[in-house]
Amino acid sequence: MQMDERTFRVTVSSQQYHTWQGVLEYENRTYSFLSELDLVRMMDDFLRDNKEKTDTEE
Repeated sequence: MQMDERTFRVTVSSQQYHTWQGVLEYENRTYSFLSELDLVRMMDDFLRDNKEKTDTEE
């Protein structure tokens, strides 16, 4: 199994209704999130997509 390293940059711009809002930067693109759950789901989706791409390349 090959290890692949990814970098996420998270900027929390505000906190409202007991959750964070901000921006996720990944692969030179910017994505807004309205809650921690949105943030975690986006990161999970990006990692799953990347894993599927590397699995099909092997």
